[in-house]
Amino acid sequence: MIVPKNWREYRTIYASNPKTGSSSYKRWFNRIQGDKRPYNEIKHVHQMGKYGKVKELISLANERLGRNATLPEAFESLFKVTVVRNPITKLLSGYRDKVQRVTEDGLRG
Repeated sequence: MIVPKNWREYRTIYASNPKTGSSSYKRWFNRIQGDKRPYNEIKHVHQMGKYGKVKELISLANERLGRNATLPEAFESLFKVTVVRNPITKLLSGYRDKVQRVTEDGLRG
């Protein structure tokens, strides 16, 4: 789960799935956290230290409820985002990339 450092302003949490465009979403999260660079210059988006802490959300929910909150209770007021991909096309893409090593120009060596 990824939250922007300024999650109180955006009220958003993102569940990241590999190979579904997660780098683009993470670049967007960097932008809403104040990074002014163009998207193509934002690097190392998978380093979790760049984002807010889910523990903060849970602690706030614990204080609000006066007890240990469940994850659904902690996230209930947030906009939740995730992206999934058709498993067949994902499998085919992985096969072409890792086994056949196909590129737009043909086979890789």
